[in-house]
Amino acid sequence: MGILTVQSKQLSAAQKKILTRDGWLSLQSLNFQDSFLALGTVKQFEAGYCLYALDSQVSHVYGLIDGQIDVHLLSSTFEEIAFPSTGRGKWYSFSDAITGDRTAGTAILKTHSTMFCVPRAKLLTFLDDDPIRYRAIISHDNTLRRHIQRVLMDALTGSEVERVVIRLQALVDGQNTDVGTSLKLTQTELAAMAGVSLPTVQRTFRLLKKFEAVETAYGEIQITDREKLSQLQDNLEQSKG
Repeated sequence: MGILTVQSKQLSAAQKKILTRDGWLSLQSLNFQDSFLALGTVKQFEAGYCLYALDSQVSHVYGLIDGQIDVHLLSSTFEEIAFPSTGRGKWYSFSDAITGDRTAGTAILKTHSTMFCVPRAKLLTFLDDDPIRYRAIISHDNTLRRHIQRVLMDALTGSEVERVVIRLQALVDGQNTDVGTSLKLTQTELAAMAGVSLPTVQRTFRLLKKFEAVETAYGEIQITDREKLSQLQDNLEQSKG
């Protein structure tokens, strides 16, 4: 499936608010925000559209306005695992766009999604015109790196149940996921992401539901209370002591 529509180069006020309210762009100056948002267009895509394929060169940087992106990565055993993202204001492909490196995974839209798309050539010109702007990109990638490091360390030191909770917490904290947002994610897929068995995920979700932190439906997981999810993770960590 392909692009449904290409909207005006000007963001609507509501779309601009989404991109500047949370996450990386919200931390930049108003001048940076306005100049950066002048670079791209708003596009709507059908579910199943591939933003970029494995071992390819990206053509754009993408900002998620609405929808869900699944980034598919291959394990050392060639098992493909999807990592979903629904966080509004989440940005993709900065490093690969700047360096020209080939991608390490595949990004596929899980649902009908609205994206802010900045062509690679315009991004590079924007950054080269004022090299201090590269600091903003480094800040974005450094925050992402620190988040990944924390998730990995927590996962390596936690029990299997903790690993499932940590993985969910990472999806919430790392992606700015709104309360009530549904992830198009099966429990089998979550088990693969967390590196645990399906029964472990099922056991964890019984605990999460009892704690009123999540709700589930067929192929979907909904975060109903972010604070309770964090509190449960804290309780699990304290119980180890």
